[in-house]
Amino acid sequence: MRIYKTLYRNILLIIFIGLSGISYAQEIPKISHFTKEIYEAQNQNWEITQAGDCLMYFANSKGLLEFDGNHWRSYILPNRQIVRSVAYGADQRIYTGGFASFGYWEPDSLGWLQYFSLSQSLEKAEIEEEEIWNIITLPNRIIFQSFAKIIIYENGKLQSLLPPSNIMFLVKANNQVIVPTIEKGLFLLQPDNSFEFIKGSEIFYNKRIATILPVENGNWLIGTQDGELYRLESDKFYQIENSLSEFLKDHKLNKGIRLKNGNYVFGTILQGLVETNGDLQILRKINQESGLQNNTILSLYENQYGNLWVGMDKGIDLIEFGGNLSFFNDVNGRLGTVYTAVKKADYLYVGTNQGVFYSRQKDSFNINADPQFQLLEGSQGQVWQLKIIDGQLFCGHNAGTFIIEGTRIRKESPLTGGWSLIPFLPQKEYLVQGTYTGLAVFKKHPDDTWQYAHKVIGFNSPLKKLIIDKAGILWGIGPHKSIFSFQLSEDLKEVKSYKEWTTEDGLATIFALDISLVQNKLVVKSGDQFFKFDHHAQRFTPQFEVAHISLNSANYKILDFGNAEYFKIYPNHIIYHQGEKEQVLNLTLVPRYENIIQLDNQSFLFCLEKGYALLKKENATNQNKEKNGEVSPLISKVSIGRKYAIFPSNLEASEPPKLKPQENQITFYGSVPCANEIPTLEYLLEGANETWTNFSPPFTKEFNYLPTGDYTFILREKKSQTIDTFSFTILPKWYQTNLFKALYWMISLLLLVLFYKMHLRRL
Repeated sequence: MRIYKTLYRNILLIIFIGLSGISYAQEIPKISHFTKEIYEAQNQNWEITQAGDCLMYFANSKGLLEFDGNHWRSYILPNRQIVRSVAYGADQRIYTGGFASFGYWEPDSLGWLQYFSLSQSLEKAEIEEEEIWNIITLPNRIIFQSFAKIIIYENGKLQSLLPPSNIMFLVKANNQVIVPTIEKGLFLLQPDNSFEFIKGSEIFYNKRIATILPVENGNWLIGTQDGELYRLESDKFYQIENSLSEFLKDHKLNKGIRLKNGNYVFGTILQGLVETNGDLQILRKINQESGLQNNTILSLYENQYGNLWVGMDKGIDLIEFGGNLSFFNDVNGRLGTVYTAVKKADYLYVGTNQGVFYSRQKDSFNINADPQFQLLEGSQGQVWQLKIIDGQLFCGHNAGTFIIEGTRIRKESPLTGGWSLIPFLPQKEYLVQGTYTGLAVFKKHPDDTWQYAHKVIGFNSPLKKLIIDKAGILWGIGPHKSIFSFQLSEDLKEVKSYKEWTTEDGLATIFALDISLVQNKLVVKSGDQFFKFDHHAQRFTPQFEVAHISLNSANYKILDFGNAEYFKIYPNHIIYHQGEKEQVLNLTLVPRYENIIQLDNQSFLFCLEKGYALLKKENATNQNKEKNGEVSPLISKVSIGRKYAIFPSNLEASEPPKLKPQENQITFYGSVPCANEIPTLEYLLEGANETWTNFSPPFTKEFNYLPTGDYTFILREKKSQTIDTFSFTILPKWYQTNLFKALYWMISLLLLVLFYKMHLRRL
């Protein structure tokens, strides 16, 4: 039996070895999961590429997958082979390889990709036992590779080459094609198709090379499946021994990639991914425990935004290295649901339903670090608020209110349920707090420390959130319903009077209310409407704008941080406004306790049900700058009833299609393949209406029973104002055609003449 067959079985054996995990969590970039149920194909994804129009392609065990940023399509090989390799050529073709087959895909008249076999032109004996695991694209040639053969497609012709020995995966590095053989070291494939031995590479005899990556000055970084790392410098190979090589030896290296920022990512068989800097120092490990769908990495591809597509033994993930969000995924429930957080000195404190957890942070806050959270002993229980006032860190807790000093905690107030602690602005020496049983007061002592003073008598209902408006009025809302305004005595020991405001006072509802300060003005959310308080009329009236901040009727809450920075918090996403810029964040905060914390001048923390997310503001600004002029919408699919579909994204400019009268039920599918965030789209159908309408996820719009006429569907991205269009004509029914109309008038005229003559004869 041939050696490459044995090699094939060994590779598959390695790929299916069982998985293992690590016991810690860390802050990682956002990861989007795509399961086989989502892309409607098989689990395994062997290779990934991207076309010039940003469409992504995946070599899947079912066939070829295409992803336009929002919708998936799959294409099957004629004999239903597994697609093992895929590459985008300079000729704009999609090349694929599989068992005893390789070729390319091009769109037909409707934009559906059709397969054209190249392997059929070879003798059957040359290809029948081969499986194309790798494709290298060069400006004027395409190289198909099995473990025993190299087949070059150039100028419309194929040429088969036998390498010096059975080979692993060919690599294109620094504009050179490297041929790693198993038994004879490394070779360069020359333009004349000869093989030049690389001096010193005999150290790789009987080693299976998993990756060869470019480094500075035209050198290479080489990794074997056993985890050994080597660097080529000045025509000599040096072995690297460090923590990375130890990790790769333990978990079986399978793939590697150098990112645009100079970092490296290595995919393993047993333990997911590891990212390093250019000096091969480990930055973070991302695996099944910390957020991947699977630990067995089969393919890696970096897109134009620096985000990493990961093909695995089970599913596809997109890791947003190039994004401005990072996540701490509490997969094992060690922290619990996060309700609040604060950064003080060298510590990050996180308040959850299980207590306060702290992590030592050296220097500035580093989103790539492993936080290594520890429970603050004595803080066990539900934490509602962590807040720094005059250097003191307060912890509002189910059991009362505590003061945290470093890694120690002491109880300051016995009143249960420290929900909302705020400075009492009319009298600066006091703090007022909403608790489970009404209001509490803290007083500043001569040594500038805050201490619990007393409970305010005269009101005993729970208060979830407090606000003091610019008129100095204290407002509070209950955990489930009601909003109150309070007038306190001079010494803040009793409630002189209070009023519970209802729908009779202008509110839409008294349930699930929210209050906030927007540009220092009280804004109350009641139902899906915002309200302001009219002090003169002593009632609430609708509020539609505050200092150019739109408060349109919508299902969101607003959180203002000043300096033209605010968040609109929807049930399943957040819109971050930074001056005139805005960014859509695909985040869902804790329902009814939505909280965003500003940790410092450059970062926000979002409280999630399983951990937290971090937003770095400078990354958001840079990201928006990079995107100017690049974000373009795409009409990716047009379904004509249930009969067939047109894929405009795969078609060159052509005459608008003419549809039959009964083909007047049309569905449009849109996306923005080059976007790095959820796009904001709108559409217009010329010929039917002249009004722009928001195009919301899942970005589909159906039009039913369109009348005869000419139409143009326009899809526009709001920020960049770029558009994509699709024009079509619905032909008239047989009785609406000009021929029928001409016949109709001729017959009518003849009948009129006939009736006139009959009338004359009767007379």
